[in-house]
Amino acid sequence: MTTMFCVGNSHLAAVAKGASIADIPVLALAMRHKLAKHKEGELGEAFWAKISEEVATRKPTRIFAFIGGGTPAMLGLLRHSEPFDFVLPDAPTLPLSEGSTVLPYDAVRAIASAHMRRHFRRLNRLAALGVPVVQCETPPPVPDNGFLARHVAQTHPEVDVASISPPAMRYKIWRLHSQLFEQFCKSRQIGYARNPPEVADADGFLKQEYWGDIVHGNARYGAAVLRQLKELA
Repeated sequence: MTTMFCVGNSHLAAVAKGASIADIPVLALAMRHKLAKHKEGELGEAFWAKISEEVATRKPTRIFAFIGGGTPAMLGLLRHSEPFDFVLPDAPTLPLSEGSTVLPYDAVRAIASAHMRRHFRRLNRLAALGVPVVQCETPPPVPDNGFLARHVAQTHPEVDVASISPPAMRYKIWRLHSQLFEQFCKSRQIGYARNPPEVADADGFLKQEYWGDIVHGNARYGAAVLRQLKELA
């Protein structure tokens, strides 16, 4: 059976854990800054040398990238000190957060794009290795603010759980993040894999059986992703 060659940030952990459930072998290479000094969020040359070595040795037919995911958390998980919201053009009926300033869509898009630049650079660097790359969508947000509050209270007790953004706001930021990745990939002829349909509920949120923590899916989520990607390997 072909080993899935996977590279990425923290969302890669669910895939690595899901490998045994899906019975699919995975090589998971995490983008950890400790491999080398980094500047402005960039990975050092030691990491890229490691990736190049693994590609040369294993000769994968695809590289599955699990890059990014921090933007929805940074911009949407907690209400800003000056709360904002926006209208997503392809879902204009989603509710706006009470007491928030409604910003133009283009302004929010520009902020998110700027935050994602380093991820786009990493995708370009992966694509330059000469192996087809497929960027994988990050998991949809959890709809239950109570679940998030319990996790935040345990892991970040200094955070006021009342500041967790409403589900609709978190969903809009996540969806914008996905759209920006997909558009970038299309412009660079990089593949893009959306989430398996079965992991999302009717409103587009992550189903409870796939919840991991505040922003990550669990091993069952990772297994579902791997089963879908197996068709592309």
